Amino acid sequence: MAEMSEKEMPLTGRKSKFEEPPQGLEIDKKRALELAQKVTKLRVTSTSERIVTSVPPIPPPLNHKSAYKTLPDGREVPDAEKLLVHFTLEGRLEEETAVRIIQDVRECFKAEPNIVNVQPPVTVCGDVHGQFFDLVKLFDIGGPPKTTTYVFLGDLVDRGCFSMEVCLYLFSLKINRPDGCVIIRGNHECRRMTSYFNFKDESTYKYSEDLYNEVMKTFDCMPLCVNIGNKFLGIHGGISPAITSLSDIKKIDRFREPPFSGPMCDLIWADPFGNEEDFMSKQFEANKVRGCSYFYGYHAVSRFLDNTGFLSIIRAHEAQEQGYKLFPAHEKTKFPTVVTIFSAPNYCDVYNNKGAILLFQNDVFNIRQFHCSPHPFNLPDFMDVFSWSLPFVAEKVTEILYILTRLSSEDPEEQHVEVDEQGRAIVKNKVDSVGRFLRMYQTLRQEKEAIIQLKVISSSFLFISVLPFFSILWWGAHTHVQARCTCTCHSCTSTYVPSVPTWHAGGMHCLTELETGYFRLEA
Repeated sequence: MAEMSEKEMPLTGRKSKFEEPPQGLEIDKKRALELAQKVTKLRVTSTSERIVTSVPPIPPPLNHKSAYKTLPDGREVPDAEKLLVHFTLEGRLEEETAVRIIQDVRECFKAEPNIVNVQPPVTVCGDVHGQFFDLVKLFDIGGPPKTTTYVFLGDLVDRGCFSMEVCLYLFSLKINRPDGCVIIRGNHECRRMTSYFNFKDESTYKYSEDLYNEVMKTFDCMPLCVNIGNKFLGIHGGISPAITSLSDIKKIDRFREPPFSGPMCDLIWADPFGNEEDFMSKQFEANKVRGCSYFYGYHAVSRFLDNTGFLSIIRAHEAQEQGYKLFPAHEKTKFPTVVTIFSAPNYCDVYNNKGAILLFQNDVFNIRQFHCSPHPFNLPDFMDVFSWSLPFVAEKVTEILYILTRLSSEDPEEQHVEVDEQGRAIVKNKVDSVGRFLRMYQTLRQEKEAIIQLKVISSSFLFISVLPFFSILWWGAHTHVQARCTCTCHSCTSTYVPSVPTWHAGGMHCLTELETGYFRLEA
């Protein structure tokens, strides 16, 4: 069973040769077999049995002494390995400790320019969106963060229920290795998006609004782009009509809430045309889907690459079924002009997409895909079970009351009760009132469930409830095609491996039937 598929693209023409898989894949296969055996043992044979008979207690919050360690040079830094284990067990930090991490990493971001320079080897990651347990798997595939240089292209938060864990862990890695963990700003690293989506709610639920405000101040300091070995420009969204050279990016005042228009907005909000015909024929067009910024096309990107000397643009910002998307190649370099990477598998627990990361080393451009990992369940908006079930209970109680009042008023003569016309009218009015009350509860519950579902799975627009029966729609967030996950084991592993394209100087070819082997492109 293959847990990930791999694709490599050389920067020059090379011949392909099939090799035996590295030892790491064998270890993954053994691990998958062990997990399958455990799942088989947990198979329920009776409705009176429980799949999980007991749940271990959540560890207490870590204080500064427990969460930090002292390095040989005397510096105090967060113990990232301890935090990883602690967050995996659903633990939290004392608020003072979390604030210390957020403030420490803010100083790291402040010291960086708008365009951070990184030398390969490097692993590039797209949107994470609060999927902490998938982030843990990402590090298993991409390499240990102690020795691997990582670049995150923004959108760490929102959508998923573990955005705070994602931030605190990545911030800890950044403090330990400022040059080994590069994080740039995405469109969700701002107050407008996090207030509408769930990061603000998560922050106040797990900590406080004061801590949320500290995170926002840190987001304001994040750099906007990353220069990867003078070959790739990493950005979250895309290019801008107002940006023709790197000096235009360097002049941007980034220490603020992103504006609604302008070059800073375009860097975190723009999209390439999704339709290949539009991508090849148009340069820039207003992005009406998102309600701000632009769509950009092949000729605009090619001109920008020619002016700056980059080989390609690597960006995130849009979910992809396979975790990545390659856009048409530059006519001179024969390399994709734009590469989209998305690192949140089974996005929103609905789309059943794969996640992917890019590895760039030894002049080889490599894409690795991975599936989602199981994670603890949370009710929408971090509701408790009583608040979640109250509308349903109220509806059923009202329904019972309605039935009782109807039965008691249908035929008073059979009940040997003398009722005058005035009394009959009073009873009828009460029945009608209870009926209207019941219908109102049903509508409220249905509207509430619909709003929650739209808020969780909708990604082509934002949905804001104004009144129980009215709503306002406006475009924003990401654009995807809805797909429902049919997985029942929650590990989302599959024996099917799609055709994995590889890039040669002469064009694009497909390598099929990749099960336990992989292709190494050599001179």
